[in-house]
Amino acid sequence: MLSPASPVTIVEGATGVAVTVTNVAVAVVGGFTVQKALEGGAASAVPGDTAFLVDWTATVPAGVAYDGATSGTLTVRADGTVASGPTDLPVGTTVTLAEQQPLPEIAGVEWGVPTLEPASPITIVEGPTGVAVTVTNTADAPAEIGGFAVQKSVTGDASGAVPPDTAFVVAWEAELPPDSGYEGATSGTLTVLADGTVVDGPQDLPEGTVVTFTEQTIPDVPGVDWGTPTVSPGTVTIGDGDAVAGVVVTNTATARTGGFSVAKAVEGGLAGSVPPGTQFEVEWSATLPAGFAYDGPLTGTLTPLADGTVVDGPQDLPVGTVVTFTEINLPEVDGVVWGAPTFSPGSVTVGDGANTLVTLTNTTQDVAEVGGFSVAKEVTGDRAELVPADTLFTVAYSYELDGTLVGGYLQVPADGTVVAGPQNLPVGTVVTYTEADLPDITGVAWGVPTFSPQSVVVGDGDDTLVTVTNTANQAAGGFSLVKRVTGEASAAVPATTEFVVAYAYDSPAGTVTGTLTVRADGVPVEGPQDLPAGTVVRLTETELPEIGGVDWGAPAFTVDGTAVTEVTVGDGTVVVTLTNTAGEQGLAVTGSDAVLVTTLALLFLGTGAALVAIRARRGRTA
Repeated sequence: MLSPASPVTIVEGATGVAVTVTNVAVAVVGGFTVQKALEGGAASAVPGDTAFLVDWTATVPAGVAYDGATSGTLTVRADGTVASGPTDLPVGTTVTLAEQQPLPEIAGVEWGVPTLEPASPITIVEGPTGVAVTVTNTADAPAEIGGFAVQKSVTGDASGAVPPDTAFVVAWEAELPPDSGYEGATSGTLTVLADGTVVDGPQDLPEGTVVTFTEQTIPDVPGVDWGTPTVSPGTVTIGDGDAVAGVVVTNTATARTGGFSVAKAVEGGLAGSVPPGTQFEVEWSATLPAGFAYDGPLTGTLTPLADGTVVDGPQDLPVGTVVTFTEINLPEVDGVVWGAPTFSPGSVTVGDGANTLVTLTNTTQDVAEVGGFSVAKEVTGDRAELVPADTLFTVAYSYELDGTLVGGYLQVPADGTVVAGPQNLPVGTVVTYTEADLPDITGVAWGVPTFSPQSVVVGDGDDTLVTVTNTANQAAGGFSLVKRVTGEASAAVPATTEFVVAYAYDSPAGTVTGTLTVRADGVPVEGPQDLPAGTVVRLTETELPEIGGVDWGAPAFTVDGTAVTEVTVGDGTVVVTLTNTAGEQGLAVTGSDAVLVTTLALLFLGTGAALVAIRARRGRTA
């Protein structure tokens, strides 16, 4: 634009007419667009209207004025719809673009790293559409990954001797599927404890990975021999399921063993009077070391001969077992009085593979004045007729020889037959008596046995009779009741709610009846406790209490969780549970209205344990 406008008229003067030419510089502008592109195996799982956010920031060339926005966010859709940015950016402006994270969560999709074409930043060129930018996302299906965990199981008769914190090292090695792209460790070790604590291995192994396991050097535990470890399962294939693969490494701990043997030595001036075949009885008792199990007997009797023949005891006792010895029932040999027996060694601690010899020495004595005792049984009481005449009672006797306690046992029948004890005890020997386990006779409760006399002082040539009296009483027992309230409306039943139960049983005098009141709080209430064993008790719940909002179901009597029809009293108390179902009023309550009665049941339950290994499916997010 010219000022003044052309043409101009020249006027006088040196400067003449001053003409100003004004040029207006208008910036050349352009813009950019963004659209979304999806690829990958799970691209079809992405809905077309899924929105992705792309941030942009513009830097205008130096010296160029621009009063528009220089940053913002565009929303682009998965269907490829073009989203326009500003269209008036000066040419030469640089624009930086970045896709916001995290990307939209789509079920069954794992996103790869987004790429921009052309790459960011871009430079604006002239034109309203300017630069077309495509943001590409890879939508992959989630990688199937998984892992494993290892647990130790210690079995065997010496398993209890293995401390819970004993550490075992298990090596693992993974064979990856082809082209897995996995960059983690493919081998390693895990330390597992004897207490069975589960230890996780890697949890991001690709599906199809095969893992094998090997147990390394097994720890040394005193007294324990280890069997060959077993791994179950032997191998693990990752991804064949939905969770962590459980692997159990089992070690069998077997006790190292040993034993003992016994031989007899006879000494003293009359040793030659003892026939070589004379039998002596030696009781032994074994105490196992802590944690060891043993399925053989822990007590027993050996019969060594006077000729010194060695007699073996058990040879499979766990190492560390302590064995003690007692001589019983010394034999009677004409003209011989026995001195105190001695054991050498006095006890045995079992060694690995050892068979420790114990020598029992008996000294013969020539004592002119000797005597003895005999024992007879007397059974009294109102149930004496229930005891068969040939029932045997075990009477233990004991006395000291030169300060050493010795003794023996006599089997005495109920019919009163006199049974002779030793008759070659030195005069002045004091003999005491106890009765061992009393025989189990149905319907009989034994009283405390009495001995008459309670002890014997041996006299010269005497055979003192000791009478053991047992009182056979009527065995008695009883029952108790516990209330249990269940059902949808059980919370509406106050703990103090009372229920009345009638009981009846037959006695020689006729039928006996009564009632017990039990509360909903579950506190046991005792019935009669002096009922003869075998008494059958019938139980009936009377009218149930009225509680607002509660409909009662049929009562149920159980003993040890087993439904019963009557209670048969034994030697003890039968605990009977009476269950009432409290249903919500107006809802059907199943069951019948029949009166239920209960019986005594003894239930032995066995428990087992099983290890359940589960596998978890995991997704890996880029």
